[in-house]
Amino acid sequence: TAGDITVIGEEAVAEFPNGVAFSLNAASTEPIVSAELFFRPSNTETLRLGTPSLEPRTEISVTYEADFRGGRMPPGVDLVYFWRIEDEAGSILDTPEQVVLWSDSRFAWEPLESDRVTVYAYNGDSAFNQAILDSAERTIDLLSAEYGAEMNQPIRIWAYSSGEDFVGALAPNSESWPTLARKRWRCSC
Repeated sequence: TAGDITVIGEEAVAEFPNGVAFSLNAASTEPIVSAELFFRPSNTETLRLGTPSLEPRTEISVTYEADFRGGRMPPGVDLVYFWRIEDEAGSILDTPEQVVLWSDSRFAWEPLESDRVTVYAYNGDSAFNQAILDSAERTIDLLSAEYGAEMNQPIRIWAYSSGEDFVGALAPNSESWPTLARKRWRCSC
C-alpha cells in the first residue's frame, strides 16, 4: 500500500514457448491512471517495460503478455518483475520484486543439486545426471584455481535428452543443433 493504492493480487504465469502472462489487480480511493510492468532477466540490469492499457478506475484488473516467441528469452532464466501503479492524486506504488522461472515446460524436469550447481534433466538416468553435476563441480574448481574465477550465483544446467528436444527450445528460424555442431567442429585436416 502506498497512499491509498492497494494491491489485491498479482501473478506471472510462464507459457512456454509463447511468453509470460503477467496480471495485476489493484484498488485506490482515487482512479488509477497507470500500471506499468517492469521485468528483466535476473542476471541483467536492463529493465523492459510493459504498459497494459487501462481505463482510469478505482479498481483495476490488467494483464500484460510478454511475447518471447522470437527467441527473445532463452529458457531456464529467472525473470524479476514488479509493477508501478499511479493514481490521479499522484500516489505511486512499486510492488515488491518477484521472480518467475521461464523454463521449457514440455518436460518434467527433475533437479539434482549441490551447493553451487543444479542439473535439470528428464531422462531418468541418475548416474548420468550425477556425472554432469560432478563434471560441473570439477570445472568450477579448475576455473577458480587456474584463473581466480569466483561464482556470483549458482549455476543451472538444463540437460536435454536429444538434439530434437533441444531444437524445440531454440528460437524459430535458428540453426538446428546438428548444423551448429558441424560448423563448430568442422576440421580441415
